[in-house]
Amino acid sequence: MYNNKVRYIGRLTRDVELRTSRAGKAYANFTIAVSLPKDMAHTDESGRDADFFNCIAFGRNAELLSEHTHKGSRILVEGAQHEDRYTAKDGTKVYGTKLYTEEIGLLDPKPQTAAHTPNKPTNQMTAEEFQEALIAYGEDDEEEAFYDGSIFDDSALDFT
Repeated sequence: MYNNKVRYIGRLTRDVELRTSRAGKAYANFTIAVSLPKDMAHTDESGRDADFFNCIAFGRNAELLSEHTHKGSRILVEGAQHEDRYTAKDGTKVYGTKLYTEEIGLLDPKPQTAAHTPNKPTNQMTAEEFQEALIAYGEDDEEEAFYDGSIFDDSALDFT
């Protein structure tokens, strides 16, 4: 049974930079800021009101993020949280966590176009538009980006 599964909705803290591994595979490291519930915000001396999570995406997900998002874009990421451990060049041991994304969702509004209809939701792509974008970029069945066609607006959630 696979129990290490997390899902975050947050905003990118910087533009996603697409990189290529030595094996020729696309990947992207990025960080998202996730707002804290009102009752938890500003409770420590740092005055923070968000948590920050380091993430990595691979393959088509990395390419889609670098092509269709920018600093401040609202995204959903789902995957497994893993501990990163390595020795820095100066010999010190470094520990941290990173979310290895398996699924992504682009939650920002789609840019207005001449074909926009007033009755169509504007806070993200329709399922058909998303599938067309995946096909246009050569998406195959093995690397499926996340989008279930539903509209998620976390502003309606009450964390109090």
